[in-house]
Amino acid sequence: MKKITTLFLILLVFFCCKKPNDAVKPNLLKEIKAYIDKSETNANERKTYTEYDIYLIIFSDEGLSKKVKIIENTYYFKRNLDGYLNIGDNKVFFYHSNTDFVDVDLLSKSDLKDIPDENSDEAHDDGIDPEVWSFLINKNRDLEKTNYLPEVFGI
Repeated sequence: MKKITTLFLILLVFFCCKKPNDAVKPNLLKEIKAYIDKSETNANERKTYTEYDIYLIIFSDEGLSKKVKIIENTYYFKRNLDGYLNIGDNKVFFYHSNTDFVDVDLLSKSDLKDIPDENSDEAHDDGIDPEVWSFLINKNRDLEKTNYLPEVFGI
């Protein structure tokens, strides 16, 4: 009985001590934070640029290659949402997550009433042309930058 109690306590501490940022592999988290920093810097330096505090992380399989894209947006999509996490005052939403990079069980899944979704007025604002950071996921499960160009994204 003592062994079971000890094991239970160890597991309880392990699961309770995990932080939300533990949900994301460090190399991807580093790129997400760099993208957010760039967006916030652009908003502070340019009067014509607005930072929206909503970021989408979209994983995809394109042919033989696997990709992940980081995109700023005015709203998030409810469909195909794996969950989200907070980084500062920003919400980062994950879609079609690759389990080598994201532990979806550690992502938040609570309802977001104050954040615009695809059915809100913000979804119809065509004024944003986000910079998309795109990465190939190589065979070593590392990220290789492919571009920082505006491109079409899909969820």
